[in-house]
Amino acid sequence: MRRLLKIISTVFILVLLPLSSRVFDFFLRFSARTFPTTPIYDGSGGPILIISSAVNPFGRYQVEILRAQGYTSFKAADITEVEANPSMLNSYDVILLGQMKLNASDVSLLTTWTIKGGTLIVQRPGSLLYPLMGITSATPQKIIIKILTCW
Repeated sequence: MRRLLKIISTVFILVLLPLSSRVFDFFLRFSARTFPTTPIYDGSGGPILIISSAVNPFGRYQVEILRAQGYTSFKAADITEVEANPSMLNSYDVILLGQMKLNASDVSLLTTWTIKGGTLIVQRPGSLLYPLMGITSATPQKIIIKILTCW
């Protein structure tokens, strides 16, 4: 019996103890990871800009849709940021515009950007955007989205 205990303890010391420390190191290595610093309501940057308004929180829904699909290469901004720095639009290829009331200067800014080659996707466009979107007063109100690209 003593001999059996000696063999078991030797096997434990020579085989299982070093193996258990390796397993412990393995779990430590993978459990102590750093998490992304990008906030959940924003992306990591990329070719898409999502513009929303603090007045209507549903404009940020597009952020949730993209994140749910696993796409994080976008930037989310409030319309006030765009108004303060209009040149930021030149860094993006696509703009997803949430439902909001735009003034004439915002529409002019988006029209100029679209004519220069940008792709504008609008969620429930306001009446000031109708000419840019190709919507006439005779068009039925059931239009959901129209994508306009100028080559």
